[in-house]
Amino acid sequence: MTITFAPLRTRAVVIGVGSILASLIALFLWKPWAHDSAPPLVPASDYSGRPSACLASSDDKDAQPDARNAWLSMQNAAKGLRVNVQQLTVQAAARQEASPYLAGLIAQHCTLIVTVGPAFATAVPDLLNAASGTRFIVINAGIDLHNPRIAQLSGQDAPAQLAERVRDLTKHP
Repeated sequence: MTITFAPLRTRAVVIGVGSILASLIALFLWKPWAHDSAPPLVPASDYSGRPSACLASSDDKDAQPDARNAWLSMQNAAKGLRVNVQQLTVQAAARQEASPYLAGLIAQHCTLIVTVGPAFATAVPDLLNAASGTRFIVINAGIDLHNPRIAQLSGQDAPAQLAERVRDLTKHP
């Protein structure tokens, strides 16, 4: 027994199979489940209108105890309030290294910038003109900055005083 295909029938089968394959490929490319590699969108929290307190500190081991105390104080003070707090810890041993990080916090519109460590403390006066609405607190800087726009906190009361300033952000944003 020999099987022979008529040319017309073979062409119809090829066109039919090709159409089905093209439809399946188009369906696969169109279906959203074929592109589920991206994570689902995460809604952003409402940050607008909230005051923010930003802590900038160096990762220097001498600054770490003060930075840890300041961060805990800021977090505890902000609990239950509409105040955002954030922390930035970087390697900064000199004013020139700390200035760009402080400028970034100013660009983020931090209402209050708290610094720990001499590098950040010495960088604050350079940026005062760029941050007319920003308040600054320097903790245990070990230097006197002689500027009324910069609050200097030191000693064992520094965390409590800082917590009070963070809570005050809700009264006077």
